[in-house]
Amino acid sequence: MINSKTHKVLVMVAATLVISSCNNVMDGAYTIEANDEMAQMIGDTLVSIDESGGKANGDIAQFNPTGYEKAFARLSRKESALSKIANQDISNLFVSKSYATTACSATPFVCNAMSGVSTRTFSDCTIAGSGLATGSVTLTFTGTGASSCTIPLANDRVTRSPNYQITGLRGAIFKVSSLSSGQSLTRLNSTSFTFANNGIRRTFTTSNDKVVLDMQSITNISISVIGTTRGVRILSGGSLIITNNLTSMSCTMSHTNVSWSAGCNCPTSGSWNGSCSDGVALQVVYGSTCGETVLTKGSEVRPVTMDRCQP
Repeated sequence: MINSKTHKVLVMVAATLVISSCNNVMDGAYTIEANDEMAQMIGDTLVSIDESGGKANGDIAQFNPTGYEKAFARLSRKESALSKIANQDISNLFVSKSYATTACSATPFVCNAMSGVSTRTFSDCTIAGSGLATGSVTLTFTGTGASSCTIPLANDRVTRSPNYQITGLRGAIFKVSSLSSGQSLTRLNSTSFTFANNGIRRTFTTSNDKVVLDMQSITNISISVIGTTRGVRILSGGSLIITNNLTSMSCTMSHTNVSWSAGCNCPTSGSWNGSCSDGVALQVVYGSTCGETVLTKGSEVRPVTMDRCQP
């Protein structure tokens, strides 16, 4: 796993942004573990496979925003705690402990039979206590199932493009965007698919306008997905590159024995292992409990709960 002392991102209130030789980013007493966030990028990719992975009849699982709400709440809570300490005012807390969508007016996914596009739009949806979500997630279908927004036959494809952000009352912003065409799932036959990620980026900017998280993922070799439902789904081949844009450190990850169980949108067994540009290997091992993983980088070994994993 990534050494937390070497690769964590530190944000210090009212301090000047500094990038040191140890790949640390400093702007205060605020901490984001860059190694954990690299693991979260793997988790994000695997949930996207589940959301696009579909069913035997070509239907797909669409999109659940709860995981991104949890990411926003987790990241912003750290800034909230600092604000509370500085101001001695509990009313300044950034978000509540609840991740529930409480007043979201997001449009549901509705298939446009003419264009083969299904879009969910967020218009100031209140989530994660007091964050406002804006933007959209677009699913574009090509092939025989385009008019019904499904991928029932060989060579049918769905492309998933998330482009939205969650903004807190104090101004911090968690943003998810697609680079190029986003992610795509192409059906090969009745049970097999190919997943390609042309670029997904996650950023978090504090209320002091400091970017403390900037990660992106991309497949350099497409990932083979075998199985139409969670209980029988496994991965075969392919690799994923995770890049920390703040430090330019990247890891090329490949998987071993990754598989899903029926009760979780994330894998519940298997691992991702990779070489990193800093010379220290990274490993993420999925456990049998939904969303629970163990991250190893060098001598650092610790658990990481994936934001987007849920039953």
